Amino acid sequence: MKYIAIGDIHGCLKQLKEILFLSKEFSDHKLIFLGDYIDRGNQSNEVISLVRSLDAIWLLGNHESMFLENVNVYSQVKPEFSIDFLARKKISKDNYEWLMTSLLTHYETKDYFFSHAGLNPNKPLTEQNEHDLIWTNYEEGYTHLTDKLIIQGHIKGEKVKQKENHFLIDTGCGFGGYLSAIVLPEKIILQSKTKSLDYQPMKYF
Repeated sequence: MKYIAIGDIHGCLKQLKEILFLSKEFSDHKLIFLGDYIDRGNQSNEVISLVRSLDAIWLLGNHESMFLENVNVYSQVKPEFSIDFLARKKISKDNYEWLMTSLLTHYETKDYFFSHAGLNPNKPLTEQNEHDLIWTNYEEGYTHLTDKLIIQGHIKGEKVKQKENHFLIDTGCGFGGYLSAIVLPEKIILQSKTKSLDYQPMKYF
């Protein structure tokens, strides 16, 4: 299989559409979204609606995890919380339910391992848990764990970085940067034409 892995979108619909336009050149490649569809940008709901309409693989990011955990925990104490919270986040009930049921912690093939935040460098590949896969902050190579290419978002930088078999493709969309993607196996980098705005973080309470 051939893939296009797309980094953290953070509610930036314009930059997502620009990347999808560039991706049309590689129509035989499967799209993989690396998580963090929501927060910061002001079009989280529109981003979710678009990505879920595509023939793609969708991974869980730490922002989706926090969002879903908040809805779950506080709704048990105050049932109407979920309605108020979704309204405040401007995310539809339908898109919330899709997030609950459709996101994978990782996607692995013979040659690649995709996750939102890479791997815990101190654990074997087979022992990585959800927290490792969405929260790890490790920027070096993983050749001590696997020969596979590890593709992740989560850690933003000014450009796509490679450390040995490890690609970090979050280039700050939602933080005043671009949205980036990597085409595999060609290792071609795609980047949105425009930068996002530097949005203020959205508070949960």
